[in-house]
Amino acid sequence: GVSASAGAVGKPGSAAAPIKTPSYRFAHNCGVESLSWLSDGQILAVGCQKRNVQLYDLRVAGTNAPPISVFAHSDVVSGIAEDVICPTKSTFATFGTNAGEPVKIWDSRKMHGTLGEIRVGASCSVSAISWSTARPGTLSVAIGDSIGSYDTRTPGSRALPVGVSYMNNGGENAFVQCLAPQPQLYSKRYGGRRSSTKLPLDSTTDADFEHVDTSSSA
Repeated sequence: GVSASAGAVGKPGSAAAPIKTPSYRFAHNCGVESLSWLSDGQILAVGCQKRNVQLYDLRVAGTNAPPISVFAHSDVVSGIAEDVICPTKSTFATFGTNAGEPVKIWDSRKMHGTLGEIRVGASCSVSAISWSTARPGTLSVAIGDSIGSYDTRTPGSRALPVGVSYMNNGGENAFVQCLAPQPQLYSKRYGGRRSSTKLPLDSTTDADFEHVDTSSSA
């Protein structure tokens, strides 16, 4: 007879790649759009294709424990970002790409409501978000060809804008597709590593733009 192993990749006659058993399995009733680890890897946040954010606590015995599920956005939860320098390791933000959809700030310990939100114009769509690794509580939000920075620690439910930068260098219909923090700017007091090479920041604004952006023209 002929035997075969699922997942085998390579030339005929080569050894089959072993299939590894996942550490955890979580069942849910809708498609997954985004993921992020929270609380030093103890909680898995799942952004669903049907409006909800679900939190799976790995500290709960058994993998069939039901998640905490909350209504987050009007449609797909397009992205989840953890504030990695938050002292409690519990703050994160979510966004959807529908026009006018606000960015929402959450505390994984208190999911009965949001900590606050960042409202955008009725015709604006958020494409990416990223927390600063140098300025506590500062969240950068990409909309079109701009990146705005907001202080989420201000009193009340509205984050305070602290700066904006435009990435369009004359091209038409340019937009920022993604944001990523620079690990070199981690402060040692937050447990990160600082590079010996000093990286320049945008000196034209008070915003903290230690991000790599990918722009595209339609």
